[in-house]
Amino acid sequence: MLEWVVEMLGQVGIKDIVIPARYMSQVIRNRLGNRTEHGTNIIYVEEDKPLGNADPLTLIADEVGLDDTFNAVYGGIFCYRLN
Repeated sequence: MLEWVVEMLGQVGIKDIVIPARYMSQVIRNRLGNRTEHGTNIIYVEEDKPLGNADPLTLIADEVGLDDTFNAVYGGIFCYRLN
């Protein structure tokens, strides 16, 4: 599902994706790499411990910054658009 979400974000023109990762983070990094076929840059932020639902935003703000408008996409939410 994460791979699909990253691909869809790239297709709509999102240029930077920040993924907070803890569980299986190396597997995620190996699978997704640092860039999508649409040129989207993937940035990984490592969680030292489980942070819950919104706490990764604080980690991202500290490590990458959240000075601009952003979208938050949670793993428990699945979106599908019918054509």
